[in-house]
Amino acid sequence: MTPAQAEIVRRSHFRLMARAGQLVDVFITRLRLLDPELAGLDVREGDDSGFPLVQWLGAVVALSKTPPVLQRSVQGMVRRFGGERVTPARVGHIARALLASVRTHLGRHWDAETADAWNAFVAFVAMSMMLTLTALAVDAEAQSLAH
Repeated sequence: MTPAQAEIVRRSHFRLMARAGQLVDVFITRLRLLDPELAGLDVREGDDSGFPLVQWLGAVVALSKTPPVLQRSVQGMVRRFGGERVTPARVGHIARALLASVRTHLGRHWDAETADAWNAFVAFVAMSMMLTLTALAVDAEAQSLAH
C-alpha cells in the first residue's frame, strides 16, 4: 500500500463512519453469504463478546500511514478475537465482505482509485491476519508436540 493509497483510505473512511451501523449490517450479511459458518461472528459495538468492527476499522485506518504499527494492531486483534472459526482459509471471506461493505457504502464515491486503495489496504490487513493465524497454529502445534 502506497502513502497515496493510505491517504485515500483515510479520507474515504470518514464517509463510512456516517453510516457505521449500516456498514456493519452489510458486512454481516455478506459474510454470512460467503461463509455460513462465520454467521455467529459478532461484529457489533457494545458487546464485550463481539468484535467491534467499526471501532477497529477506525483504528487500523488511522494506522495505515505506518504499516509496521498497523501490522501489530492486526496481530493483536487476531490474537484477541480470532477464535476457532477464524482460520487462514476464512480470511478471504472476511476481506471480501469488508470490501463489499465499503464499496456499497461509498456508492458514487467508489472509483478506480478508491477501489485500488481499499483493495491494497484490505490485502495488507488480510495478509497480516493470515500470517498471525498461521503463527498461532504453528505455536499450538509445537506446544502439543512438546507435551
